[in-house]
Amino acid sequence: MQITQIDNKRLKILIIGFWGHAEYVVSFASALAKNAKVMLFAENNSKQFVRFLNNLKVNFYDVRTHNLLELLRQIKSILYYKKEFAPDITLFIGPYLWSIPALIFAKHPICTIFHDVNLHPGEITWWRELILRLFANKSDYYIVHGENLKKQLLKKYNLAENHIQIMLHGELSLYKKLKFVKVKEEPHTILFFGRIREYKGLKYLIDAIPTIRKSIPDLKVIIAGEGETDINKDILSSDAIELYNFRIPTEMANKFFQRASAVILPYTEASQSGVIPLAYAFNKPVIATAVGSIPDVVKHGKTGFLIQPKNSKYLAKAVIKLLKNKNLSEKMAKECKTMSLALGWDRQISNIMPFFNKIVSDVK
Repeated sequence: MQITQIDNKRLKILIIGFWGHAEYVVSFASALAKNAKVMLFAENNSKQFVRFLNNLKVNFYDVRTHNLLELLRQIKSILYYKKEFAPDITLFIGPYLWSIPALIFAKHPICTIFHDVNLHPGEITWWRELILRLFANKSDYYIVHGENLKKQLLKKYNLAENHIQIMLHGELSLYKKLKFVKVKEEPHTILFFGRIREYKGLKYLIDAIPTIRKSIPDLKVIIAGEGETDINKDILSSDAIELYNFRIPTEMANKFFQRASAVILPYTEASQSGVIPLAYAFNKPVIATAVGSIPDVVKHGKTGFLIQPKNSKYLAKAVIKLLKNKNLSEKMAKECKTMSLALGWDRQISNIMPFFNKIVSDVK
């Protein structure tokens, strides 16, 4: 992709965006390119959003093929642009296995966005922990998506507090900007979206269904995402449940969020979640547990409800209250739209630019 002319006086930032969430990588990089001279290294899955990549140059890599030639191409590019682009900052979006070659050869100062500081239950392995520690040790500065995550990072790695910056997880409206078929919202449909892991608390949503159906007999629960579904098969075969147990294509995700009247996050543990800004992009209220940094972005009684984790009774009560009250649902939908604007990437980047300027001034 050809780069448009950019003021050379601005900061030069090389983004390594091999983290799998293409909509996040593209949204972040595009907004940053309005304030800095940006070069992006991205996974091939970001190509679906390529028309939104303005004012920056992007190189795509097929990092998941385990291909040695592709790995060497990545290293060669890093070494080339380290000299030719001469970035003021090398920014990694997430500690990620396939970003390690770039980390080894990257130009300092290095800043890493930590989406998760501690591994989630069921995902704890020595090699994942090693990747987190490697990025923590090699990085000079850090960005996290919430106050709780900042505290975790400080405690775990004993870092300088002024080297850590909080930036809220930006909105994910790119899903809406792609041209897909419009479908109607279903008043009694709720959505559980994303990778299915034990800590996501799906069992508590399943357990809440019989109680909800007593008040809302035509309840429909969409469960969409790859992962563990060791829930009782008889329950999953219920006419109340639509199960899509695979990695959800963008077009299908778009339809699910359009159909749902609310999005459910019954997590037992969390750092933050990209599902929430995605729900807001579709003006959908969120019912979530008050864990991790989720309370930073879910405003109880306004954009949804916060409930105790591991409590199917409270979850059922919140779902019934929202779906049975059309005025409340419409009011929350408006609040979600407002919140989505507040989480706009231009605003998040504007808030983070002083931190980037600080990084460069510290080095000088």
